[in-house]
Amino acid sequence: MRRIILCILLALTVVSCSRLVQAERDTSARALLDYENGEIVYPLDSYGQSMEDLRFEIAYSAYLYAECMKPHGYTMPGASSLQHIPHAVQFDKIYGQWNVEKAQKTGLVERDKPTSSRLETTADFERIMDETCIPQVRDQLNSEEDYQVSENAQKLTQEIRNQAYHNASSHPEWKQARSEWWSCLESKGLHPRKGEHEWGAQEEFNFVSAPELTEAEIELAVTMAQCSQDTRMAQRLGDLEASYQMPLIRQHQHELNEAKDAIKKRSERIKKIVLTHQ
Repeated sequence: MRRIILCILLALTVVSCSRLVQAERDTSARALLDYENGEIVYPLDSYGQSMEDLRFEIAYSAYLYAECMKPHGYTMPGASSLQHIPHAVQFDKIYGQWNVEKAQKTGLVERDKPTSSRLETTADFERIMDETCIPQVRDQLNSEEDYQVSENAQKLTQEIRNQAYHNASSHPEWKQARSEWWSCLESKGLHPRKGEHEWGAQEEFNFVSAPELTEAEIELAVTMAQCSQDTRMAQRLGDLEASYQMPLIRQHQHELNEAKDAIKKRSERIKKIVLTHQ
């Protein structure tokens, strides 16, 4: 299942080189730290693909893969895989660990829950998937008019998101907030990784391949999240991004409204398909 999700995400990933140069700020804009769902919500999220939309997009693609593999004698979860797709599909946490309660429950990462639908693959399965079904599903998605429209809409939101992140990460407050977080980690005996896109401690690597959650991993995750909470790093960085997003949103309001409608229309269509074939 993980391999299928990764294939789907690769097919859905939009890489955009931003050409927006606006660097105005609206300091009244705020990011919302949603502790219940473990997400950080920005003003721009009102116009892009939601996590729920993404879950249905993944399940829809899983349905297409299942239909492709069926004539070859393989049965896959298909649309029913929706129940196994996490509500927050994240392969790296924004700003590292910031949710203490979530860290207490899951540690550093959310592990796959054992399910009776776990797919055992063979060399023949992999060959058919690589040679036939991945290209077929990609062509199917590309042939769908609302997929192309939705993808183009997401390019705009991603371009704005990238520019706002670039502007925010260049602000002195960004560096100050991270520095305070690092100092807190160091005071707890940890060794923060200080690369531009790194949001953790060296000690995390001790648990990269751990199959089960341990008390030591929970303690590490909670310590990092508590330092983030004590320094308000996630809130400060989120607010910075939000403050750079708002002027760009106003600048492209008409285009974003159209993007929102396009994404909504596709989402409604594929939700019906997924729910019908569960």
